[in-house]
Amino acid sequence: GPGVTPINERALYFGAPGSLEPIVRAGDRLADLPGNVVLSVGKFAVNRNGLVVFEALTAPAGTFDVSTSLWAWEPGLSEPFLVAQTGEPLPFGSGTKEPTLVTFLGGPGSQSGFGSQLNDSGVLLFEAACDQDATAGIYEVDLSDTGESIGERYCSPAVANSTGVPGSLLVDGSLAASD
Repeated sequence: GPGVTPINERALYFGAPGSLEPIVRAGDRLADLPGNVVLSVGKFAVNRNGLVVFEALTAPAGTFDVSTSLWAWEPGLSEPFLVAQTGEPLPFGSGTKEPTLVTFLGGPGSQSGFGSQLNDSGVLLFEAACDQDATAGIYEVDLSDTGESIGERYCSPAVANSTGVPGSLLVDGSLAASD
């Protein structure tokens, strides 16, 4: 379509024919990585509930400092949110390490055509590895509550606390005053 160039020609869409909704496009800037630009969209998986997980290459605008990151999105969200990124601390053993690789096994994985690394309950399995000492780990993250909640997301991704992982805060309820 109009405005498509070699810089932004790769994109990921979701929906039925005739009503596709853009999830992410090369050249986008996403709130969870301010100052960074999406360079490319890679492997992806979708579950029966419409939760989409994908890999992307990102870099600070104007640099070649490329990172691999995992993102999640579902219908109703204005943009994807960051799940994990190379260089960002993850718990490894009793401490934390900054992975040089984060990935999941995209593709069908089952007879249904849905990826087996992302189940219908919203649980994602991904791998993180550290080249410095040749260690790797498999991580499980529950993405089942990705919908917009009361209030707004900020400080995302959060900084790891003394446990080695970031904390999270969720407000639950209704936007309707009568509730």
